Amino acid sequence: MRRRRRSVRRGMSLLEVLTALAIFLLSVVAISQMVDSAAQTALRAQRLTRAGLYAESKMAEIIAGIQPMENVFEAPLEEAGPGWYYSVMVEPETWTMVTVDGQSVAGLNLVAVTVGYQGGRATSNVEQTLTRVVLHPALRVPATSGSSSTTVAGR
Repeated sequence: MRRRRRSVRRGMSLLEVLTALAIFLLSVVAISQMVDSAAQTALRAQRLTRAGLYAESKMAEIIAGIQPMENVFEAPLEEAGPGWYYSVMVEPETWTMVTVDGQSVAGLNLVAVTVGYQGGRATSNVEQTLTRVVLHPALRVPATSGSSSTTVAGR
């Protein structure tokens, strides 16, 4: 009787190598697209955060009287760099009208500060709006100097 020897495989066939290579390349492409998408999302989140901080800064300037309380449309935001802009919309609340020095002034104003970024791609554009009710600067009472004193308990 003749015995047939079983052949022992010591390697992979060409078809198996090509299949493994195709799976590897497809996974590399998918992973690289996910990394790119994650980087774009992180950049957008960073710009949204910066826009919120710049909007708070502009609102603080308006409340402090550094910047006049008036409408501004897409003015460049120099401190932020190229591509950044801000807008201010002031809406007087007519139900709060008071007379100051013979003039009728809206006591409260609805102030909306919008800060945005316009980049090269449409997907990189962001915009953040902050809205507050602000007292008219003419109605603010200045703090009296010398009236504040600090006392320490027990002394």
